[in-house]
Amino acid sequence: MRYVLPLLFLGVAACKHPPPPTRVPVAVEVFRLARGESMSTYQTTGDIHAAVESALSFRVSGKVIERKVDVGDQVKAGELLARLDPQQQQADVAVAEASMRSAQAAFEHAEVELGRDKALFAHGAIPKAALDNSERERDAAKSALAATQASRAIARDALSFTELRAASAGVITSRTVETGQVLQAGQSAYGLADSGARDAVFQIDEATAARVRSETSIALALVDAPDVKAEGKVREIAPIVDTTNGSVRIKVRIENAPKGMELGAPIVGRLALRASATFTVPASAIATDDAGHPSVFVVDPTTNTVAVRAVTVATYESGAIVVREGLKDGDLVVARGSSLLRPGQIIRFTDGSKT
Repeated sequence: MRYVLPLLFLGVAACKHPPPPTRVPVAVEVFRLARGESMSTYQTTGDIHAAVESALSFRVSGKVIERKVDVGDQVKAGELLARLDPQQQQADVAVAEASMRSAQAAFEHAEVELGRDKALFAHGAIPKAALDNSERERDAAKSALAATQASRAIARDALSFTELRAASAGVITSRTVETGQVLQAGQSAYGLADSGARDAVFQIDEATAARVRSETSIALALVDAPDVKAEGKVREIAPIVDTTNGSVRIKVRIENAPKGMELGAPIVGRLALRASATFTVPASAIATDDAGHPSVFVVDPTTNTVAVRAVTVATYESGAIVVREGLKDGDLVVARGSSLLRPGQIIRFTDGSKT
């Protein structure tokens, strides 16, 4: 029995687990952020449009009996573009004119009757009531004549509306009308680009559009002829984003457009973007979070642990990335070694922003 106790202690000692290995913090390089301002030149391509583009349509319904122009044709102000069958409107004019002639005759008769009754009343031949009645009949006839005159004017206008004419000089950009087609009033027939002022129209990304101001100057040049240049000013920034491609349309008024800057010509625009508060981080610092968004690892200096922070990228530069949102002054961002990290991991680091 005296050998049992030592053997028991040996068994207990054999059951003890070895201590877990000490975890060594991952060594990374961090970068201390300082807010800056980003001013850059932006270049994009677009094309030339008329500053004023109109949809032309007939103001009355009817059947098209003549079409005079096609897409691409140059037209003058007031030039005839198409014509409707005017038979119905001509008949309406004839009826209105007949009604007006009848009303004119009735008014003239009432005027004669009133003049006669005035003379009779002056000699005491008729009572005042008879004179008043003649005056009322003359006034009613006058009102009826005015109504028929207005109806004739309306009928004549409707007849003139059977002819579609160009509102201004320009170029026909679209056509949706054919001879023999029955059109409803207001249904589009032609698109007309005014030959006057011209715009350069561009589609730019939303982040860039946020940095563009109205009346910002922009240098313009033709894609096919870079020597053909002009200056422009931003006159309109679309208030909504195109959901198909995430872009925003801007219109630039071309100042004194030179020869060669014709409608539809491709054009290059260069503009200096306004400064914006940003942070510049090394390209190696950018990773993606679980949702696939751009992100960085930010260090908590009190615990030496890291956390993922989603960011909004403003621009990509050579070896660096400009971040618009998601960071603040003094943040410690992992510049190198982020591929070895996971959220909450303890690290040891050197501050690369001091070297």
